[in-house]
Amino acid sequence: DTAGDSLISLREAVALGAVEILFDTGLSGQTLILTQGSLTIDQPGAGVQIDGDIDGDGKADIILSGDANNNGQNDTGDSRIFDVQNGALSLQSLTLSDGFAGGGNGGAASVQSGATLNLAGVTVQDSVATRGGGIFNGGTLNTVDVTFTGNHAYDFGGAIYASGAATALTNTTLHQNSADTAGGGVSAVGDLTLRNTTITDNYA
Repeated sequence: DTAGDSLISLREAVALGAVEILFDTGLSGQTLILTQGSLTIDQPGAGVQIDGDIDGDGKADIILSGDANNNGQNDTGDSRIFDVQNGALSLQSLTLSDGFAGGGNGGAASVQSGATLNLAGVTVQDSVATRGGGIFNGGTLNTVDVTFTGNHAYDFGGAIYASGAATALTNTTLHQNSADTAGGGVSAVGDLTLRNTTITDNYA
């Protein structure tokens, strides 16, 4: 989760206010595990863009995991992956896996009012929260060529829970997500736009 003195980790790059983050070729195919909590985005203006396509083939080469001890369980020390508090975060060609918000909302990512999360070529998987097992959206969420799978909410919105927010899903698949109360795939209050989007085998 942190690099040596001669290198910059993802957490350090975010803290330094980088507007574009790319990964070293040596990290291709690796899982980067967050051991110090979620990555907080609080950067108005240009926002932050993170691209996980290392070899230029348009596919994700990096997995970001919130499973701090890498045991496959939702337990103490695990965290959501991104907390988008202010500004815009754009993620491209990444896999977000095993985020855990505990009693909070948004297992892989939480988007606060006034903030924006853009996803392109991203997979959001195996993440857990009270609402929005994959993503909690309280601001603006845009997805293109994104897959949500294996996410779970203890309450509403297995893949996505949107509250008073704008959510637009394009060429997006929601498959085998679940919620204990309602909205196994998506539960939305606010504007929800679906374009060429497939919602299958989700349950509540």
